[in-house]
Amino acid sequence: MAVFILIVLVFAIANGIVKSFSLKNFFDKSAWDGKSPFVSTLETSPPSIFVFQKDPKRLAVFKLDENAYLVTAQKEGLQKTGDIFEKENAQKVAKVLSLNFGTDIENFVSFGPKVTAEKQSLENLFKNFASFVTPFKIIGGANGSGIENTNITRIDLLKLWWQLKGVSAEKLELVDLSPFKEEIIARDNKKVLGVEEESIRLKMGKYLENRYLDQEKANVQIVNGSKVPGALQLAADFASSAGFSVIEAEQSSQISEKTQIIAKDKNSYNASYLASIFDCDIVSEQNGQGADITVVIGRDFASNYFE
Repeated sequence: MAVFILIVLVFAIANGIVKSFSLKNFFDKSAWDGKSPFVSTLETSPPSIFVFQKDPKRLAVFKLDENAYLVTAQKEGLQKTGDIFEKENAQKVAKVLSLNFGTDIENFVSFGPKVTAEKQSLENLFKNFASFVTPFKIIGGANGSGIENTNITRIDLLKLWWQLKGVSAEKLELVDLSPFKEEIIARDNKKVLGVEEESIRLKMGKYLENRYLDQEKANVQIVNGSKVPGALQLAADFASSAGFSVIEAEQSSQISEKTQIIAKDKNSYNASYLASIFDCDIVSEQNGQGADITVVIGRDFASNYFE
């Protein structure tokens, strides 16, 4: 009887462990669809931005000027790029770069020890990540070769590895953005050298194209319901850099708390990709008029970048 009870208890405990273990929970929620360009800040020396484009398959690291000034939240004004990376948390760094370069950057990666943003160092880093042992490290709880801290989920790291494993390290392009500076005036009327946003956006633009979009249905209308003027331009920049055609951008007379996508086809890839950029829900269009997709900007989006 004692042996029988022991066997029953062992099976009950084992069954509870199996039920409590979920691969879905272990790998976290995927934030990358595997088709759109993958973008992440890299805490290298100097700081940089990594972009992987699936079609055409390209790898690029954009090296930033750590002495160039960036616009931060309105109350903080301007800060040097190097100071932002050193003093702020990685999530805020990504938001500041998104605000200045007009593209959605949510991922961040830091290394231990810190990697220099030079061709050979980056190629070695890429080779280590693309090696066959990386998936075992990720599944085992590590983030991959050399990665100390990141918000990229395990499933997205595995998806990125799968697409990079057959790519030659020699394809990695290192683009220096330090020459693109312009004189700007700080709040104390002092002149400083800041990043030349338009030139940088043009330089990065070709790497951010998403060829999986249905271009015939890529017309987007932006409506700003946040009452923050800068949010309208930033949202339009996000949509444009992702490959959408912004045909209209206007202020709304009504305040919206939550950002949302209104689409004629809520199940389309275009709508889901745009929703991932703005991290919001999709609702169906009630009539057939207007743009294919309307982005209603809420206070949540504005507070994320302007407060």
